[in-house]
Amino acid sequence: MAVWIQAQQLQGDALHQMQSLYGQHFPIEVRHYLSQWIEGQLWDAIDLENPQEEIKAKRLLDSLIQELQKKAEHQVGEDGFLLKIKLGHYASQLKSTYDRCPLELVRCIKHILYTEQRLVREATNSSSPVGGLMDSMSQKYHQINQAFEELRILTQDTENDLRKLQHNQEYFIIQYQESLRIQAQLSSLATLPPADRQLREPSLLSKRATVEAWLTREANTLQKYRLALAEKHQKTLALLRKQQTVILDDELIQWKRRQQLAGNGGPPEGGLDILQSWCEKLAETIWQNRQQIRRAEHLRQQLPIPGPIEELLTELNGTITDIISALVTSTFIIEKQPPQVLKTQTKFAATVRLLVGGKLNVHMNPPQVKATIISEQQAKALLKNENTRNDSSGEILNNNCVMEYHQTTGTLSAHFRNMSLKRIRRSDRRGAESVTEEKFTILFESQFSVGGNELVFQVKTLSLPVVVIVHGSQDNNATATVLWDNAFAEPGRVPFIVPDKVLWPQLCEALNMKYKAEVQSNRGLSEENLVFLAQKAFSSSSVNPEDYRNMTMTWSQFNRESLPGRNFTFWQWFDGVMELTKKHLKPHWNDGAILGFVNKQQAQDMLMSKPNGTFLLRFSDSEIGGITIAWVAENPNKAGERMVWNLMPYTTKDFSIRSLADRISDLNHLLFLYPDRPKDEVFSKYYTPPLSKAVDGYVKPQIKQVVPEFATPNPDPAANPTYMDHAASPAVNHQPNYGLYPAIGDPMLDADGDFDLDDTMDVARHVEELLRRPMEGQWSGQQSDHHCLNLARSISPTQQLPGEFTMAEPQTPESLAGPLHELAPEATTPTRDVTGAAAAMSISDTSTPRTRTYLEVSGATYAGGHPVHGAEGLYSNGRYREHGSPRIGTRNRDSSAERCTGTGNPPCGIMKDGSKQRQVRKKTVSFSSMPNDRKMNSTAACMAFMMEGCEMKKVRSNSRMYSRYFLLDPDMRWLRWEPSKKDSEKAKLEIKSIKEVRLGKKTPVLRSNGLSDQFPDECAFSIIYGDNYESLDLVASTADVVSTWVMGLRYLVSYGRHMVGVVEPNQPSLRTSWIGSVFELADPERQGYIDLFRATQIIKGLNPGMRESRIELKFKELQKAKDCYGEGIDLDTFVEVYCELCTRPEIFFLLVQFSSNKEYLDSKDLMLFVEVEQGVEGVTEEMCREIVRRYEPSAEGRNNGYLSIDGFTHYLLSSECHIFDPQHKHVCQDMTQPLSHYYINSSHNASLLEDHYWGSSDLSSYVRALRMGCRSLEVVIWDGPDCEPVVYMGSSVACQLAFCKVLDVINQYAFESSEYPLILCLVTHCSVPQQRVMAQHMKKILGDKLHTESPKAEDLYLPSPENLKGKILIKGKRLPLDSQESEGEVTDEEEGFEMSRRMLGVDDKDQINGIGCKRLRLCKELSDLVTLCKAVQFRDFETSKREQRHWEICSFNEVNANRFANEFPEDFVSYNKRFLSRVYPTPMRIDASNMNPQDFWKCGCQIVAMNYQTPGLMMDLNLGWFRQNGNCGYVLRPAIMREEVSYFSANARDSLPGVSAQLLHIKVISGQNLPKPRGSAAKGDVVEPYIYVEIHGIPADCAEQRTKTVSQNGDNPIFDESFEFQINLPELAALRFVVLDDDYIGDEFIGQYTIPFECLLPGYRHVPLQSLTGEFLPNTTLFVHVAITNRRGGGKANKRGLSVRKGRKAREYTSTKTTGIKVVDELFRASTQPLREATDLRENVQNAMVSFKELCGLTPAANMKQCILTVSSWLMNSERMLRVTVDLSETYPIMEAQGPVPELLRKVLTAYDTMIQTSRTLIESADGVYSKLTQAQRAGLDFHEDLHRIGAREGLKGRKLQKAMESYAWNITVLKGQADLLKHAKGEAMDTLRQINCAAHSCGLVKNGASTSPASPLLPPHARPLHTIHENETNNTTLH
Repeated sequence: MAVWIQAQQLQGDALHQMQSLYGQHFPIEVRHYLSQWIEGQLWDAIDLENPQEEIKAKRLLDSLIQELQKKAEHQVGEDGFLLKIKLGHYASQLKSTYDRCPLELVRCIKHILYTEQRLVREATNSSSPVGGLMDSMSQKYHQINQAFEELRILTQDTENDLRKLQHNQEYFIIQYQESLRIQAQLSSLATLPPADRQLREPSLLSKRATVEAWLTREANTLQKYRLALAEKHQKTLALLRKQQTVILDDELIQWKRRQQLAGNGGPPEGGLDILQSWCEKLAETIWQNRQQIRRAEHLRQQLPIPGPIEELLTELNGTITDIISALVTSTFIIEKQPPQVLKTQTKFAATVRLLVGGKLNVHMNPPQVKATIISEQQAKALLKNENTRNDSSGEILNNNCVMEYHQTTGTLSAHFRNMSLKRIRRSDRRGAESVTEEKFTILFESQFSVGGNELVFQVKTLSLPVVVIVHGSQDNNATATVLWDNAFAEPGRVPFIVPDKVLWPQLCEALNMKYKAEVQSNRGLSEENLVFLAQKAFSSSSVNPEDYRNMTMTWSQFNRESLPGRNFTFWQWFDGVMELTKKHLKPHWNDGAILGFVNKQQAQDMLMSKPNGTFLLRFSDSEIGGITIAWVAENPNKAGERMVWNLMPYTTKDFSIRSLADRISDLNHLLFLYPDRPKDEVFSKYYTPPLSKAVDGYVKPQIKQVVPEFATPNPDPAANPTYMDHAASPAVNHQPNYGLYPAIGDPMLDADGDFDLDDTMDVARHVEELLRRPMEGQWSGQQSDHHCLNLARSISPTQQLPGEFTMAEPQTPESLAGPLHELAPEATTPTRDVTGAAAAMSISDTSTPRTRTYLEVSGATYAGGHPVHGAEGLYSNGRYREHGSPRIGTRNRDSSAERCTGTGNPPCGIMKDGSKQRQVRKKTVSFSSMPNDRKMNSTAACMAFMMEGCEMKKVRSNSRMYSRYFLLDPDMRWLRWEPSKKDSEKAKLEIKSIKEVRLGKKTPVLRSNGLSDQFPDECAFSIIYGDNYESLDLVASTADVVSTWVMGLRYLVSYGRHMVGVVEPNQPSLRTSWIGSVFELADPERQGYIDLFRATQIIKGLNPGMRESRIELKFKELQKAKDCYGEGIDLDTFVEVYCELCTRPEIFFLLVQFSSNKEYLDSKDLMLFVEVEQGVEGVTEEMCREIVRRYEPSAEGRNNGYLSIDGFTHYLLSSECHIFDPQHKHVCQDMTQPLSHYYINSSHNASLLEDHYWGSSDLSSYVRALRMGCRSLEVVIWDGPDCEPVVYMGSSVACQLAFCKVLDVINQYAFESSEYPLILCLVTHCSVPQQRVMAQHMKKILGDKLHTESPKAEDLYLPSPENLKGKILIKGKRLPLDSQESEGEVTDEEEGFEMSRRMLGVDDKDQINGIGCKRLRLCKELSDLVTLCKAVQFRDFETSKREQRHWEICSFNEVNANRFANEFPEDFVSYNKRFLSRVYPTPMRIDASNMNPQDFWKCGCQIVAMNYQTPGLMMDLNLGWFRQNGNCGYVLRPAIMREEVSYFSANARDSLPGVSAQLLHIKVISGQNLPKPRGSAAKGDVVEPYIYVEIHGIPADCAEQRTKTVSQNGDNPIFDESFEFQINLPELAALRFVVLDDDYIGDEFIGQYTIPFECLLPGYRHVPLQSLTGEFLPNTTLFVHVAITNRRGGGKANKRGLSVRKGRKAREYTSTKTTGIKVVDELFRASTQPLREATDLRENVQNAMVSFKELCGLTPAANMKQCILTVSSWLMNSERMLRVTVDLSETYPIMEAQGPVPELLRKVLTAYDTMIQTSRTLIESADGVYSKLTQAQRAGLDFHEDLHRIGAREGLKGRKLQKAMESYAWNITVLKGQADLLKHAKGEAMDTLRQINCAAHSCGLVKNGASTSPASPLLPPHARPLHTIHENETNNTTLH
C-alpha cells in the first residue's frame, strides 16, 4: 500500500506530527494530489552534497510543477474550479521558492517521505528495518520502471535489426534482378552467330555462377536474420506479457480494490496518473513491436524464402494482437463509480476512462459510451461470453456520452453527469431475499477502432454492485448489502458472489472503517466497543475479546434476522447509532464524552462506585438511533439507598429541538461525567448562549428539560443565567386529580427505571381496558384535556416519568396537550379506533414521524358529547363516502375492513319507485363539455341528468324544428317534453315502447334536404318507438348531450324491466376487483394505504402517456374533498382516481353499444364488434377469447372470457386496431413489372446535413437515407487531393468526404432495409485520371453488387426489381457503344452542373431545353459501369418516343417538369410508361426545401429527388407514401398509368374513365396525450388542439377539412366530427392528419401522420402521431372511425361498400369517344349497349342496398352484417311476438315474416327482397355482359399496332391524328375499366350473400331446416369468377 494512503490513517499524535511536516514550503494538497508521482520518483538517487546533482533536481522540480499544472487543468465542475485556482497558485509558489535552489526541494521531500514512513511503521508496530527511503512500494515502482527501460532497449534493438534486414534484402533483390538480367543475356545469345556466342557465353556463365552462389549464401543469411529477429521479438513479447501482468493484474486490480473499499469509507483509491503513464508506455511499446512484426511479414512476402519463419511470424502477430487486445479492454475502467445505492427518479453521475485512449489516438474519432443497468444473472452471462439478449433490467435516461480528450492531461474519459434510473425490472428473488438484497450493475460499453480501422475493439466494464431502491426507507438495508459486498468480495469473483459468513474480526474491520467514515472522526471503535458489539451480535456475556476471534457472523445475523427480543437487526441498530452520531453527537464523540457502547448492566456497575450525580452517555439497547443518560442518585422511595436511573432515550428528533449539551445543562442533578469530569468543563463550550432580556414588554419563552423528581434549583445560577427561573411548572409538578381512575403502576419502566421496548407490549391492553370503562358523559369542555393528562399519569406514575418539556411561562390546562408529546417512549402497538362516545387514543406508530407521547387524543371530532356526522353519505364515482365522518386515530392495516363495514346513513340512490336507495356504480364515463361543466361519471349520473332535463329541438316531418324541454320521469318509465300543445299525458313517451336509439341523421326526417345542412350529424339522434316504428327526431346543442341521452336511453332499453341497481351493492365489478388487486400488490404490508408517489407511478405505469402532474393533482383534489390531504392513498381514492383518469368516454360509449350487459364484452359481443365494425373476416369465438387473454388485465376477465373497459381500451390501442393495414408492412405488390412501372424512393444531395449553401457533408446522411428506404442516391464527385476523388455539396469545400468512404458506407448499408436495386446517380466533376480512380474504387468496393450486364437491344422495357435484387445501378453519362477510345467527350446537363454553374460562376456553354450544359471528358472505365441508367438529354416527347432507348433516363429540373405537367400532361404520363425520369429540385432552393412529390407522381415520374435533411409536409408525404410496400423503396404505379393503351391526364379534375370514385368517411373522435409543440414559447403544458384532415393526390382529390378547437385539453380532447372525401384515383391518394395548437406562440405543430389510401383499415382505429422530424411521439394518438364505400377497381374485401343511389333517368353512363377512323368507331359503337347494361346492373344493386340500409336506420357506409344485426335487435326489443327468419336453403337467402308485422318492418322486408333480386340479376347476367365488353376490348387492341398508319390513310395528321390516338386510348380504358367494375360488382354481390348467411347464423334468424353453415354458404350456379383480359393476349409486346 502506498505510503500516503497509510499516512492518512494515522491518528492522535502521529497525525499531528505528520501534519506539521507541511506548510507554505510544501503544501499538503500537493502531497495529496501528486502522491503516486512523488512516491514514484528516485529521490534518494540524488546526492544532496554534490552540486552536480542540481541538474537532476531541477528536472524533478520542473516535472513536479508540470504534473501539478496538469492536475489543475483536469479539475471540472464548481468544486473543481476553486481547486484548479488553488493548485495553480501552489505551482507558481513552488517554482518561485525552489527555482534557484532545487536541491532544497529534494531535501524537503526526502524528509517528508522518511518521516511519514517512520510514523506509519510505528503506528503499525512494524519491525522491519528502515533501510533507506525506498520502501517496498517504491522498490516495486523502481522495478516497473527498470522493466520499461529494458523493453525500450529491446525494442530499439529489434528496430535496428529490422532496418539492417531490410537493407540486406533490398541489396539481395538488386542482385537477384542482376541474375535475371544475366539469364536474359544468355537467352539472347541464341540469336547471335556461333562465333560471337562462343566468345561471350563463358564470361556470362561464370558471372551467373558467381551471382547465384552469392544469392544462395545470402538467402541463408537472410533466413538466419529473420529467425534471429523473430526470436528477439519472442523475448520482447514475453517480457511485455510479464510487465502487463504486473500492471494490469496487480496494480490495476489493487486500485480497483481500494476503490471498492473507499465505498465503505476506506482511504481514497488514489489517482490514475501513474497507472495511465504505465499503460501508455505499454501501449506504445506494444504498438511499436506490432508494427515491426508487420514490417517483417511484409519483407517475407516481398521475398519468400522457404522455412519456418512464416509460422513464427503468424504466431507473433497473433500474440501481439492478444496482448494489445487485453491491454485495451482492461484499461477501460470506471474512474468514478455510480452510487451503489441507487434510487429511481434521482440523478446520478459516473466517469469512465480509457487509460490508453490518448496514446492510441482513439480521440481522433471519439467513441460513444452507453450505460445500461443489468441484473446479476445478466452480468454472469456476460462474463461467460454467453449469447445474451441486448435487453436491460431497467431504463436509464441520458445514458449515452461521448468520450472527451483533455489535451493538458492526456486523458480520454466520458463524464455522465445527468443519468437517471427511470424504472427497474426486478428478477425473481431466491428464498428470503428482499429487494434490497438484489444486486444490479451498470454496464458501460463502447466500440472504437485503432490504427485506421486495423483493429476494432468492443470494450465493456461493469460497475461495482448497485442496489436499486424506490423509496428512502429502503436505504438502510440497501447500504448493508453494499457494505457486506464491498468488504468481503474476493478478486476475480463471479458476479456478485460474496461469502455468506465471515470471521468476526473481519467484520469488525469493516464496521470500524464505515463508522469512522460516516461519523467523519479519527476516533474509531475501540476494542471495548467491539466487544460490546460482539455481545449484542452473538447474545453473549463474555468480555474477553479472544472468545470472539474465531466466531463467524452470517449475513442473516447481520441484517436479516432481528436481534433477540427486538424488532430490528444488528445492522439497523448500528446504522442508527452512526446516523445519530454523525448528525448530532460528533463533537462529543471526538471529545471522548460518549462511552456509547455500554450495556445497562455495565453502566450500573460503573456508576455505583461513583458519587451521586455522576452520569454517562450510552447508546440505547432498545431504540434505533437512541442515546440515553444513566446517572446515580438517591432512591426517593427508600432513604439511604442509591440506585442508577436511566433517562428515556433521545433520538434525532429530540436533538433537532434542543441539543444534548443544553439538555445536560438543564438537568441540575447531573454533576460529573464519568469518571469524574465536571460536566460544564466538558459541555460548556457547546451550550446555547442565554436569551436576551424582554423587549417592549414581551418575554421570550425558553424550552427547558425537566425530570420532575429531580427538578431542583440550579445550585449555581450564574453558570447558566436565564431570564426566567428554571423551576418546573406547577401545572406539571402538581397535577389535578379528577378521580376518574386510580393510579396504576407503569409496566413500561423496569425496576431500574429504564425504558425497555420489550415491556411496552402491554400498553395496548392498558388502553383497551381503560376505554372499556363507562365514561358517563365526563368528556366535555376543557375537562377532556385534563382527563387526557390524568389518564396519561395513571398509566405512567410521576416518579418514573422520563424527561419532559415545560415552558418557562405559566401553563393553562389547554397547553398540556403539547407536553404530552414529550412524555413517553415510542411504541409499536397498532392503533385502535374508538366509536360511540369514547375518545380515540393510540400509541403512535413508528412508521409515522416520531412523537414522544403515551397517548394521542382526538377530541376534535366530538361536539357536545356526540360524534359529528354528515347529514347523508355521498357517492363519488360510484363509491360510498360519508361527509364529515370522523377520522379517528391513525391509519392502520384494518382500514380496508372498516371501509367494507362502515356505518352511517345510507347514500342516496335512484330507484324505479322513486325511493332513496344505495347507489351502485355501473359505469364510469366522463364527457368534457356538459352544460355548466357538469361531468358524467356513471350511467346513474346520466339518469340524473336526464331527470333534470335539458332543452333540445324536436324535428317534425314538415322540416320544422320546435324547442322543447325534455326530461325523464323520476320513476324512469316515461320521457316527457314541455311546453306542448298536447295534453301533458300525451306529450310523453313510454320507455318500454322504445325499440331503438339511433345516433346521427338516420331517419327520413333528419335526412331531408331542408334540414341536413342546419346541424352537424353528431348533434342529432332519433328514438324509434311503438309497434309501427315511429321516430322522435331530436337535435341537441352539443355532441356530449347527445351521448348522454343516447347512452342513458340505451341503458334503459336494455334494463327496462329491471332496476338500475340490478347488481348486488356489495358485489365489486370486474374492473374494481382488478384495480383492488393492483392496489394490494402495491401494498404488500397490508397497511391499507400507499404513498402518493407510488400511487402516481402505478397509474402512470398503467397509462404511460398520462402526465404525472395530472395524476398527482387529481389525487390531491380528492384528498382535499375528503379532508385527508397529505395522507396516504387508500383503496377508495386510488380506484376513484383511476376510473376518473383512465376511462375514455368515447371508448366506454362504444362498449355500451356492443355489450349485452353494459359491464363488459363477452366473446359473442366482441365477435360482433370485430366482424361488424372492424371488418375482419372469419372471426370465431376462439379468436375473440384470444383477444381477451391478450389484452384483458384482470385474471377474472381472462378466465371468463370477459373484456372490460380497460381491456377494450388496450385492444383498441394495440397494433390489431392500428389504422395501417399490417399486410403492407411487408412487400405485397407485384415486383416483376418493369422498373419504369414503379415509384422509386429518391434522395437529393444525400450527403448534406443542412441546406445547400451552408450545409456540411457527413457519411451519416447516407446511412440515414438508406435506412429510411431510399433507393436512389445522388453523389456529387469532385477532384480531391492526392488523386483521391471527394464528395461534397455547398458553397465551401471544407466538408469533403472521400469517395471511397462514401462507397464503403453504401456497400455496407445498401441492402439493409431493402433487397431491391439501388440507383447511384453520379454527378461527376472530376478529371479523367480521378475518374479512373472512381471506377477502380467502385469495382473494388462494390464488387459483385455492381450491375455490369449490358442491356439487350431487343427488349422494350427495363428488367424488374425482382430480377435486379441486390444490384447497384449506376446512373451517369456513357460513351457510345462503338467507341474504342480510352476517353471521350459527352455533354453535362445534369443538375450537378446547374448547381455548380450558379455557385462557381461557370459560363453557359449551351442551352438544351432551357438547361445549361457543357462538354465533359469521360473515361471509358467509368463509362462502362453505366448500364441500365444512361443519362441523356431530353429534347421533346416526340423525339424521345422515336429515338430514346428503354435503358436511357432523363433528368428534369423541377421548373421544367412542372411546365411539362401543366402543358403536356397526357404526353408526360405516356412517356413515363417506358422510360425512367428523374425530377430534382431547382437550384434556387438553397435552403434545401422540398417540392411536392405528388405534382410529379401524378405524371408518372418515378424518381422524385427529395432533400431528406429537411422535414415538413413534403417529406411526410414521401415517407408515408413509400410505407405501403414494406418500405422497400418501390411502389407500383396505378394500373391506368402502366398499361400501354390507356388514357390518363395528370390534371384530371373529375372522375376517371373506368375508375369508380370512392367515398372516404372519416370521423375524428378524440386525441390522446397531445404534447405541447416543441418550439412553442407559451408557458405551461396546456394545449388547445385542432386537426386538419388532408387528402393528397390528383387535383380532383386534393382537399382538406378542419375540426373545431378543443379548449385547454391535450390529455383526451373530444372532437367527434365527421368528414367525407371523394377519391377519384385511390391508388394515388394519401391521407394526412395534422394536429395543431390554436393557443401557440412560435410553433403550432404538434404532430402528423401520413398514410396511403390503399393502406387504410376500416372501423375504429388509432392513429399514431409523428413529430416534425419523423419520430413517433410516445403514447400520442388520434382515435378515428374509417369507412370506405363504393370501392371499385381493386382493393380488399373488407373495404367494399356502396355509395348514394341514382335513379335511371339521372344516371350517367360512360360512353366511348369518336376517333374519326370509321372502322374503329364502328367497333366501339357496338359496345355502347353492353356499357349501359353493365352500369345498370351495378347501379340497380347499389340503389337497392342503399334503400335497405336507410330503412334499417344505417348509413350507406354500413355493411350487410350491421343491417341484419339491426333487424335482429328490433325483434328482441319488441313487446309483440314478432318472428322473422332467413331461409338459407335456397341459392339466394329469403327473409320471411312469420305472422303480421309492423309497416316499417314490412318495408324493410320489401327492400330486402328488391336487393336480393337485383343482386341475383347482377350475378346471373354479369358473365354475358362481361364477355361482350372484353371481346370489344380485344377487338380494339387488334388495331393498336397499325392505328397510326390507318389514321394517316384516313387523312388524319397532326393534331387530329393525336386526338384520334387519345380517343382510342380513352375507349380502351373505358372498356377495360367497366369490365373490371362489373367483375368487382359481382364479387361484392356474392360477398353480400355470404355476409347475410353469417349474420343470420350469428343472430339466430336461420329458419328451421336450413343447414347451410356460415363457413360454406351456397353459391349461385353463375358465381364463377370473371377474369380480366390483359393486353398481351392480343399484343405480345404489351406488358401489364
